[in-house]
Amino acid sequence: MSFDETKAEEMIGKYILVGVTRLDSDEQVLSTEEIHGKVQRVSEEDGIIILQPDGSEFGLPPLLDYYQEADEGVYSLKSSDEKITNPDYLATFNVTATEDDD
Repeated sequence: MSFDETKAEEMIGKYILVGVTRLDSDEQVLSTEEIHGKVQRVSEEDGIIILQPDGSEFGLPPLLDYYQEADEGVYSLKSSDEKITNPDYLATFNVTATEDDD
């Protein structure tokens, strides 16, 4: 999968909503969370850097094919009472620990 410079540039300034599921080495769910914010910059080396509502930056993987254009609507977050209206992109990631991480 090659890094798409055009898509990277198009994503800057857009709002992203990402669901993250953390799994242990046996693929049992440890936690889930939703991360969202406005894209500040994108590079193959640093990934997608978003500015979260609390003012902190968060880095997401530079796997641009995983970020799909979102349908219009209100997205209710499971991890909080927040509602996100009309994000530009959605993605989901599973993060699996190695046995050394358990």
